[in-house]
Amino acid sequence: MTSNLAESLNSMFKKAREFLVVALLDVIQAKMSSWFNDRRKIVAGIKSPLTPLMQEKVRERWNEAETFKVNQLNAMEFDVRGDLIEALVDLGWRSCSCKVFDLEKLTCSHAIVACTIYLVPSELEWEVPDEVKNFTVLPANIKFHKGRPKWKRFPSVGEVKHKKKQGVMEVQRKSQCGKCGCFRHY
Repeated sequence: MTSNLAESLNSMFKKAREFLVVALLDVIQAKMSSWFNDRRKIVAGIKSPLTPLMQEKVRERWNEAETFKVNQLNAMEFDVRGDLIEALVDLGWRSCSCKVFDLEKLTCSHAIVACTIYLVPSELEWEVPDEVKNFTVLPANIKFHKGRPKWKRFPSVGEVKHKKKQGVMEVQRKSQCGKCGCFRHY
């Protein structure tokens, strides 16, 4: 196994590199299609919003959280003990003093055990203000331009344009005639 992606692909397409370019591209397209199809089949079987790797991490953290002791400080803050560190969990701000969530964006074991103490009621019991219920979210106002999209990069202010004429690079100034390309007249 190599650590270089180019070396891995070169070894994979070693025989196909001797083909013509079109045949080589067909082999590469077929291989990539099979990769994407395999991934699509794996993802189709997943019913959770988390990937299998993240589910395993949460499961490990859940098992670790079973040994912790929790003291509720107020309605949303909890003091969690039992790990190497003592953690302060604030469910209102969705933060923990261990900073695992800030780094990984995945719930830490301290927050898991705090959530088991602070049970969130079902959606039927939520009290949502009428102004929030009646608020409609509209899609962003995006204007699409007619015609073919421009692919050339526009030079920024102060950037010098280079124009190639008859094999020689010339500097193109802003005061160039649009009809004949000469300088000094407009």
